[in-house]
Amino acid sequence: MDVIASLMSALSAPGQGARLLQLHTPLGPDVLVPENCHGIEAVSGAGVDAGAGFRFDITALSVDARLQADDLLGQPVLLTLLTADSRTDRRPFHGHVTHFEYLESNGGLARYALVIEPWTAFLQQWVDSHVYQDMTVMEALDTLFGRLAARGGVVAPRWRWDLADNALYLRHSLAAQLEEDGLAFMTRILSEQGLFFWFEHQGNMQGEEEGQSTPKEAGEFQVPGSHTLVIADYNSAFSDLGGIRYHRSDVTEQEDAIQQWRPGRRAHAAGVRRATWDYRSLKTLSSQQSSADMAWSRAEDDDSPTAYAWHNQAETEWRGRRHIEVLEAAGKRVEGNGTWRRLRPGGQFQLHQHPGYAEDATFLCLAATHDARNNLSSDLMAQADQRFEMPRPGFPDAPEPLGDDALPSLDSAPESDFYRNGFVALQVDTPFRPMDTTSRHGQSRIRGRGLHSAVVTADNTPVHTDRDHRIKMQYPWQRGEGASSGESHPESGIDNAPASAGAWTWVRTLTPWAGEDWGGVAVPRTGQESLTLFLEGQPERPVAIGTVFNGQGNDEAQHNQVGGGHARATGNAAPWFNGNDHKAVYTGLKSQALSASQQGNSGHQWILMDSSEGQSRAEAGSTQHQSRLSLGHLKGGKDNLRQGERGFGADLSTVSSGALRAGQGVLLSTEAGQWQMSTDGAQARLQGNADLLKTLNDAARNQNAGQTGEADELPSQQSLRHVLTTLKDTRSGSGGEQGGAGSPPGWSRPLIVATSPDGLASITQQAQTWVAGTTTTLVSGADINWMSKNRTVMTVSGGLSLYNNGAAPASGKPNQESGIQLHAAQGKVSARAPKQPVTLAAAQDVALASTNSQAILAAPNQPLLLASGGAYLKLDGGNIELGAPGGVHLQAAMKQFVGPASASAQAAPLSAGNLKACPEGDAQAAAGGAAFLMESSSAGITEFDEAFVLRSKKTGQPLANRAYRVIRADGSVEEGITDENGSTHIVVTGDSEDLQIEVGGRQA
Repeated sequence: MDVIASLMSALSAPGQGARLLQLHTPLGPDVLVPENCHGIEAVSGAGVDAGAGFRFDITALSVDARLQADDLLGQPVLLTLLTADSRTDRRPFHGHVTHFEYLESNGGLARYALVIEPWTAFLQQWVDSHVYQDMTVMEALDTLFGRLAARGGVVAPRWRWDLADNALYLRHSLAAQLEEDGLAFMTRILSEQGLFFWFEHQGNMQGEEEGQSTPKEAGEFQVPGSHTLVIADYNSAFSDLGGIRYHRSDVTEQEDAIQQWRPGRRAHAAGVRRATWDYRSLKTLSSQQSSADMAWSRAEDDDSPTAYAWHNQAETEWRGRRHIEVLEAAGKRVEGNGTWRRLRPGGQFQLHQHPGYAEDATFLCLAATHDARNNLSSDLMAQADQRFEMPRPGFPDAPEPLGDDALPSLDSAPESDFYRNGFVALQVDTPFRPMDTTSRHGQSRIRGRGLHSAVVTADNTPVHTDRDHRIKMQYPWQRGEGASSGESHPESGIDNAPASAGAWTWVRTLTPWAGEDWGGVAVPRTGQESLTLFLEGQPERPVAIGTVFNGQGNDEAQHNQVGGGHARATGNAAPWFNGNDHKAVYTGLKSQALSASQQGNSGHQWILMDSSEGQSRAEAGSTQHQSRLSLGHLKGGKDNLRQGERGFGADLSTVSSGALRAGQGVLLSTEAGQWQMSTDGAQARLQGNADLLKTLNDAARNQNAGQTGEADELPSQQSLRHVLTTLKDTRSGSGGEQGGAGSPPGWSRPLIVATSPDGLASITQQAQTWVAGTTTTLVSGADINWMSKNRTVMTVSGGLSLYNNGAAPASGKPNQESGIQLHAAQGKVSARAPKQPVTLAAAQDVALASTNSQAILAAPNQPLLLASGGAYLKLDGGNIELGAPGGVHLQAAMKQFVGPASASAQAAPLSAGNLKACPEGDAQAAAGGAAFLMESSSAGITEFDEAFVLRSKKTGQPLANRAYRVIRADGSVEEGITDENGSTHIVVTGDSEDLQIEVGGRQA
């Protein structure tokens, strides 16, 4: 009989129950018969590369040479291994076909290769960028697995958590999957917290005919079984596998056993120190752990996982313990080989009959490799190999007995020649932790290199920030309703890019300075494009380092050709640019009113530096009240426009109010100076005028022109001396760094000094008021011209002295006269002293003349005496008395003497006051015993100028030294204190006017 035909007949015989390996696929029973198998499965972090959790490479034979890969790829399959327990007890390996390959065929017999992996292998193919916010590690992975399940298809993820204490795993503000496949993301975040995983397999063969798949529909078969991902963090989660002997393997043995046991010890660091800086609490959370196994070593593993890696000190401590457990687990691994077909990762077993351990010493199985060939007829297989063009593929790391092509038949060879395994184990009293870098250091390798662009986001507000200068943002790789790509998330119901405050966690922003209530503040606003860096390469630790312009700015104009884009991004064009007939000469900062941040068309402030050659300028301003300060070469223009000349130097302007305040003095000067407050020119002029004032004062005193009881030095002289002393004072810095010394001018009093060698002008269209609390001094080295278009009123409460030194006028002056002149071109000249004498004295003539009318001398109530050289004329009442030491001569063209008669002269009338009485006020004042009466005291310059005497209505006595207020008809108020006679000052009205007077708060 033909060899191929015989083999095809054997393969097509019903049932696989007697074979060592069975394979159930959706193609139906016995379509693929396993030939060889090499498998590896491991607990994550065991130091063995098991792919996505396990991987089985299988060669299989089939009588159908036309099998299609599309019918198997991704489909679930079940591989079972006959155990030593019985002919019906089979160990399941359930998974999905991830690789299917036609190898060769001859005479209708075909050989295929296929790879079986868990459902997590599809996570490995699923590269994604996704954000998991405010979740624990369990919630994040539940979400990831749920997303995979929601995609449908033949992949049906199964998983379970087996944790000692779920409360240990705190919620994280952010877990970022950045251009990372799902398996790498899962493995990473589990290892960071010391978690590990493996797979459990179920065959679900109960009730089914041995070796058969269950048909679903025509041409389809339901593959039994499933596999479940188990995630754990403690040794007790490993299920019990029972006991196994450490024993030889030969034809006489009926049970599986372990033949090789190679315990190893590896040196490692004696201690672990972990520290992480928390920028929120300003503390370094640290933990230091030591290993009793390495007490002899002085080596220490000191590392910082990443910035603000842990929440609190308690988490820091248990994370540190897990890191030392990683080193201890890696230092105590056991490796071995055997034939125990029940051995699997995620289980624990008791080792029997080993001389180096106590009986029933318990170990964890961390990884296992399986090498098996099916118990097909060796003679037929050998002949089939000769017919095929290529030999059966071998498998790496296979035990030596499996490397021989001359394999014995099942009837003549022990089962140990058909199956062997290798494994990694750990004694159960050593806590297992993933033995990888991520688990050991609590962080993964750099995952986010370089700069990353993001759009600043918010919830319908122009800016979204918190007290600590942090913002929210969204990256272009995030997908959702508000994605930068403009596309929704491919998974229904998931929005990972909402373009809102929920798109990301809080992100700190870089600033040039950051101190305790000082530093630079420029919060990026909604829609701006920001560049970020990830601290230590971790996307969960972003820092916004600045913003960039984007879009396409308008040619020769402000704003952007691109108004905005997806994710609420705004088109941001530079406010100053190369254009509008000038180069890129502008440097500066320009803000924008918050409400118009996204349009850039509202009020703003700016700091601008113009670097034009020969026309440099610095400017700071605000559109509010059109306020600006310009320095240098002043130019007109707005925004990027550079227009006409405005001047040179400095310009400070506003259409609203302005104030200049300095607590220790203000200097306004057109003179150059070495120091800030240099006033050399002003001091020289002040000293010269002080000398002039002293000279004139001394001359006036020599001429008896001073007031009675007046001091030798005028108050104005004292004032000038104090000003000079103040301007000459100096100051020195204190408490500063080295780098300069000296004592520049520093005024001891807060003066305002305005000085200019070429003139000073103070001009206003309206009123100008000068008020001094003590002395006002006006000194001129030449002339003082005091002119008024209308009236000039000078009122003093003390004495008034006018003194002319009589020096010869300077040559060239149009008026060469000297002296004091009072001249009224119109109206009258009035000089009055209501209470004291008036004295006119001159060294030469005194002339009293009226060119067009009368000259009247009158004393209505007292004698009038004219005297000269001992002679006199006395007018007293009705009498005229002439007296002389010599003769009296009466000369006239005609003399007439009549009898006794009398005459009188009438004095000039005094004005009548219009002060209104207040009956109600008088009555109240009288009832209180403090009422007062008023009477006209004296007249002023005009008939309407008048002073008043205030008297007590009760006693009639003058109210001396009492404060009073005169309220004028226009509402203005004049205040004063009555003299010893109860008199007020003269109220100058110029016309008839109603007045009110208040004394001590009472109105008259």
